[in-house]
Amino acid sequence: MGFADTLSDGQRRKYRWTAIMSAWFGCVSEQLLDSNSLIIIYLIALGGNESFSMFSTALSTIFGMCLVIPCAGLASKIGLRASYGMSCIVSMLAFLTMAAAPSIVPAAYAKYLVMIGCAIYCMMRFPYSVSWYPILDMFLKPEERGSFFGTMRFSYMLINAAIIYGIGKLLGKNPSIEIMQIVIAVAGVLVLGRKFCMDRLPDNPEVRKNKIDIGKALNISIRNAPLVGFSFYSCFFNIAVSSAMPLAVIYMKTTLNFSAETIMTLTSIYLVGLISGFALVGVSMRKLGARYFQIIMHTLHIIAIGWLCFILPQTPYAAVCMGVVMFILGFAQSFCLCLNSTEMMASAKPGNKIMAMAFCLTFSNIGTSIGRTGTTLVLAAGVLAPEWQFFGKSMSCYNFMFMFCFVLTVFFYIFLILSPSIISKHDDYYESR
Repeated sequence: MGFADTLSDGQRRKYRWTAIMSAWFGCVSEQLLDSNSLIIIYLIALGGNESFSMFSTALSTIFGMCLVIPCAGLASKIGLRASYGMSCIVSMLAFLTMAAAPSIVPAAYAKYLVMIGCAIYCMMRFPYSVSWYPILDMFLKPEERGSFFGTMRFSYMLINAAIIYGIGKLLGKNPSIEIMQIVIAVAGVLVLGRKFCMDRLPDNPEVRKNKIDIGKALNISIRNAPLVGFSFYSCFFNIAVSSAMPLAVIYMKTTLNFSAETIMTLTSIYLVGLISGFALVGVSMRKLGARYFQIIMHTLHIIAIGWLCFILPQTPYAAVCMGVVMFILGFAQSFCLCLNSTEMMASAKPGNKIMAMAFCLTFSNIGTSIGRTGTTLVLAAGVLAPEWQFFGKSMSCYNFMFMFCFVLTVFFYIFLILSPSIISKHDDYYESR
């Protein structure tokens, strides 16, 4: 019997909503970085070019490749609460540094200080991440996971969509540096609310006693076939799709010449797609099962990225088309995020939860890092022709990169067989719903 089984239904319900509230406070800062629009506009306003701005979107995953497993060991030594507490406080300071950068250093160096703030925030995401899932496991039963992640992400994305849309209206066509500074500073302060809520979640004394041996725990994870299979699939999938959203934002800014207000509005449509997907996750996973749910998620990414290839400056209603694509991308990403969370928790062996999550997150970050860093290097090197012809249509280097992502996403269909939800029988541990 797990620790969650010792809690009453009322207690688990209270803890679920407390955890959801913690996500509400922390998700504003995460979305400003992950949806990329405001940070990219901010960096470009401070003098950063396209490749510099794209690099900011890869920082989380670059650090994730190196830090997730060591952070799992750190969380085991200092405790889950100290781990996420340190993360929240330093993350707040990092965002305040980003906001203050134009005011505390010469203008020519402000973009570099913003990038340092981004880097510190990205590093601090991992002491939080390796603590978050084991804490959830203390009060979530396996059958509650799908509906919990759907409800949590639906609610916080609803909040974020309203905030991002409001920020877009506030920024207007020519946003001032000062307004962007205020928004970034407020997002940073809100991270403390995450810590306040998480401090009120239950504490399992057995978890505090269980100090892991990194080498032994890693060996257990490596021998866990379902966990390894899903980790590899996640890695390959992220190589293909991770660049699509930030690259689309840069494409809208530099080639389609959309205003800041239009870009933020389209980003809010992406968030509406996320919200819609999260609203359907719980029902969809119950009715379809993880197998078909995963196939649909992969296919939706193919449709969205394939459409991105052919949205050109001369395309009629280009902004409307981009809005539809943003919605599909958001919808597909919502399925992807919930699937990752439920499959990680289902594949992690009891007693090895922290390292199992770290193992899977490391591979996911490797894939995203390869995808986004590769895109950054291509932009920085200028190896692609700025304009080329494709069936009589004038294309940009961005369209070529979208096409490359599309081909990879189609090709990586074959790696679905690595995922435990696709294989009906398992010799190793897999706690299916």
